[in-house]
Amino acid sequence: MTIQRLAEDSLPYPLRTTMGRIMLHVRSSSPAKGFDGRFPARHHWTCAVPPQAIDVPPASILHVPGPPLGKISWYYIAWYDFWLRRNDKIAQWHLRYGPVICFRPGEVSFASSGLMREIYGTAGKYTKSELFENFMVYGQKPLFSIGPYWEHRKKRMLISSFYHKTSITRPVMEKWLRQNIMKLVAQIERAIVQQHGNEDKAPAKAMLDAYPLFNCFAFDNITHVLFGSKYGAKTIANDCPERKILLGIKQAQMWGPFKFNFPALAWITSKAMHVFPTGIASLLVPDTLRLCLKSEDEMASWNWNTLQTALADLDAVEDYTLLQRMLSCRAKAPETLETPYIAAELYDNINAAQETVAVGLIYLIFHLARQHSWQARIRSDLLSLNIAEDGFPAWTDIDKLSSLDAFMREALRVNPGASGRQERYIEDSKKDYNGICLPIGTRVTASTIALHQDPSVFPHPEEFRPERWLDQTPETLRQMENSFIPFGYGARICLGKALGIMELKMLAAFLLLRYEIATTPEMGDGKSGPMWQCGSIEAVPIGLKGEMIFTKLDMY
Repeated sequence: MTIQRLAEDSLPYPLRTTMGRIMLHVRSSSPAKGFDGRFPARHHWTCAVPPQAIDVPPASILHVPGPPLGKISWYYIAWYDFWLRRNDKIAQWHLRYGPVICFRPGEVSFASSGLMREIYGTAGKYTKSELFENFMVYGQKPLFSIGPYWEHRKKRMLISSFYHKTSITRPVMEKWLRQNIMKLVAQIERAIVQQHGNEDKAPAKAMLDAYPLFNCFAFDNITHVLFGSKYGAKTIANDCPERKILLGIKQAQMWGPFKFNFPALAWITSKAMHVFPTGIASLLVPDTLRLCLKSEDEMASWNWNTLQTALADLDAVEDYTLLQRMLSCRAKAPETLETPYIAAELYDNINAAQETVAVGLIYLIFHLARQHSWQARIRSDLLSLNIAEDGFPAWTDIDKLSSLDAFMREALRVNPGASGRQERYIEDSKKDYNGICLPIGTRVTASTIALHQDPSVFPHPEEFRPERWLDQTPETLRQMENSFIPFGYGARICLGKALGIMELKMLAAFLLLRYEIATTPEMGDGKSGPMWQCGSIEAVPIGLKGEMIFTKLDMY
């Protein structure tokens, strides 16, 4: 059921001003079945004023290097953001102006590993910007949306150990992950049979779009972690409604900059979908934007209804799930984890895990498809490992493989799974940032792309060189590690890092042991064409597809 948004008579008044923006809070006028009516399905919309830093006059940071127009006009970077080029443009400005730049009134970007550690490390305790309030859901702030350091730390302590490497890579976790990989392989085998038929002479192969398949894989994995085997999604092998929701969510990545930069227009657009007849709304609102808004609501509804069903059948929810962990914490402190907050945290985990893992996977496999010598090298190393009952090595052995680890790191360096838009607020005007002082309230962030493309740390950064991660001196490797932040850094590093790495390495290993992988000419080199990584929050491939050719190896 689609959740209706925004009836005018549902708006609470008066409007309240917070952090320089007028926040227009709305409630769902027709909640989906399962909601109690008090909580909107998706985040609140913000409107009327573009996002600004907190009372920071533009003139107060004119001394910071950066593009002149960017320092005086909010719309300069918004233009590049709208066209999904924000990340690349900021990285280009760093090359021109240095490690500290002002690119928008009241906003500064860093491209220095030392400054990055300062704003993201545990010592600094910087507060997140209000950008993250866009990710509120069910009227709650999940961990990702919490601004103040100490409030975030208190909530994080409830679940952080759940995602620790020793916990998330236990045999029970590896078992179902292997099962999901085999389901994915079965889909490739099915495509081979459909496209290859019974021809014995030609190599058995198939071309398919791997990106939506990887989306399903990541979605099934994270929902299994959250809800367990009975209530976790099963989209890899089934043509189910959740697949359609995932297709719409992919469009949401493309429309994110529009919603964040022009929230008033986004609010009006979402309202028009329900006020006007379908025929008129289809003329006013682009199909992809309508699909995006609808799918976000449907995903929030799916998560809430799945939670309610699981809560009514807790005996079927395994002890190793995040839901059981949060319920255990609630039993000790009921006031800290009410059901809407648990729902918000689960929803946030789904959003964070399914898209970033899917992006990481499609670029890892894309680079493997373009590097056949590395395919052969990693495959040879994999064949030297002990084989489990299902015909593939165990995770502990795969994880130790230096060639695969180096290749994965290089893929994440060139194509990180997120934009790195982790904004913080300056709270001390006397602190020195590379010789520059910034007024209180200035937004600061670190450019992941600029750090990953720093030629002083990564020689010839434009080239894909997995070998740069092998046979380095301890000092060189330390410098590279300090500038390598595909999962973030410090107190708010991605909780799902260990799970994400496990998914990437295991799927790559299984595919390499069964197939020779190639890509189609249409996909290009990743620097242009459908596989160019755009500047959305999740940094997805601009074509929202990844055509791969899987050729079955003789041993299979």
